[in-house]
Amino acid sequence: VILVLAVLPALPVLSIYAASAISKVAEPQFKSGRYNAVMHLHEWAGELDPTSSRYPFRRGLGEELAGEFDKASRSFRTALSLQPYFPNLYFHLGTIAMSSDPARASAAFYANVAFYQTQTALHNLAAMSLALGDSSSASSIYQEIARRYPDDDRARHNAEALRMPENQLRPEMYRRALEHYQKNRLDLALTSAQQHLAAAPADPEGLFILGRILFNQGDYRKAEDVFLKFLRMSSEDAEGHYYLASAYFFQNRYGDAVRSYARAAEINPASPKILYNLGV
Repeated sequence: VILVLAVLPALPVLSIYAASAISKVAEPQFKSGRYNAVMHLHEWAGELDPTSSRYPFRRGLGEELAGEFDKASRSFRTALSLQPYFPNLYFHLGTIAMSSDPARASAAFYANVAFYQTQTALHNLAAMSLALGDSSSASSIYQEIARRYPDDDRARHNAEALRMPENQLRPEMYRRALEHYQKNRLDLALTSAQQHLAAAPADPEGLFILGRILFNQGDYRKAEDVFLKFLRMSSEDAEGHYYLASAYFFQNRYGDAVRSYARAAEINPASPKILYNLGV
């Protein structure tokens, strides 16, 4: 079979089929843990069909599992140059960078979740935010995980632990709003937040959680109004500018979004989340 496949490149029309056939030969090698064979076979397939991102990606998987992380990173970047809309590539690039470059890992995970928000990628993103000292972003991400995945006790615990000192002093309706939000009970969260603000209309944290609730309900116009009111009280809050920018973005007001993302970046220039969205 290998001899026949070696002859096929002489026929340009068949080179793509040859590459696909070689990749299939590599599948059982991958399952049996023979990663060197996986690397070599997919390198060969990539030479036959240099336009496909599949082969450098599969080669990178073999290199990553074999512990050759520098080679894997290069292979994944080659695949990314061929197919930039490939969420798994960003995930693996972020995983490789986690131990050595938290900022690069965070940027990769933000790119990953922009396309496809997996539970693992969000947890990794929160961990990298903590590694960069951005506990505010980490807390927000853990809250989002808890909202999306109500059975994720670790995310809920981490979100509560990061906000524990301040939340212990918060009024009951605020705590209820936050708890409902984390469990994705947005209608109940909205009611509790509104009741809290009826009693404390000038509470910035109450406005912030209300804006988050409205944003996640898809009511971007009302979320915009709430975040503008919040920022009149807390003008140097990077997260407030970030969510205001995102509310603009989903209303197709891209100029306003860029200005607000830029303001958030001025306040918190170390946040990969903000820099990534500003780049987009």
